[in-house]
Amino acid sequence: MNYFDAQRIGNRYLDGLLMRENQEEWVWYHCYNYFSTSRYRNLRATDYNMLSLHLSVYLAQANMYHGSSFILQHGYKVHREAIQLICSPDYHELSGISCQDLSLEANRDRLFELTDNITEIYHRIRQATYASLQKKEPESPVSQQLITKVLLGTLGCIPSFDSRAQGVFREFDLGPQTYSPESVTSLINFYQREEADFTQLAQIIHSRQVEVPQMKLIDIILQNAAREKNV
Repeated sequence: MNYFDAQRIGNRYLDGLLMRENQEEWVWYHCYNYFSTSRYRNLRATDYNMLSLHLSVYLAQANMYHGSSFILQHGYKVHREAIQLICSPDYHELSGISCQDLSLEANRDRLFELTDNITEIYHRIRQATYASLQKKEPESPVSQQLITKVLLGTLGCIPSFDSRAQGVFREFDLGPQTYSPESVTSLINFYQREEADFTQLAQIIHSRQVEVPQMKLIDIILQNAAREKNV
């Protein structure tokens, strides 16, 4: 069974970039590459400020700075603590990680250790934000959409778990719609099951000197399917 047409989707993706119609993708691309080239340097305060600026612009373009978002109450440096953790040597292996490497239990454990830690960072920021506004903090956890967007923009190690992507999970025989070790395993299995088509998609995109990690390729497929279904 063919789950997607790599040729058609790859050309559409490139057309969107070259015609500058898909601004979110350009912003993601520059954010991810800036993090990829910066993380191995001896980072200073000014570097963290620039990384924070790149991430905040990407999140804004991805509609994460909507009216009810707690990060909207802060400047771009609100992300600095999370970025310091993401850029620590403990998590270098997650940057652009392949599905094969992410299938290793140690790497998945590392991913969810990082997920838990940055979720806690943003939770504390949210607590302080609502306290300063003298409002009651929501009982729900920090949005998995925010967390996965941060991971996608900085490490490219997981697709976005936003409502659009989740709306087409069933179409691709994917597992739980919530971000979890089980859903990550399902995404890895999807890539490996359709590896020939994903390889073709990567080659088409690479033909225009655009390189994206494997989990971003999955994100491209999910977002394209969501747009076609108007999710």
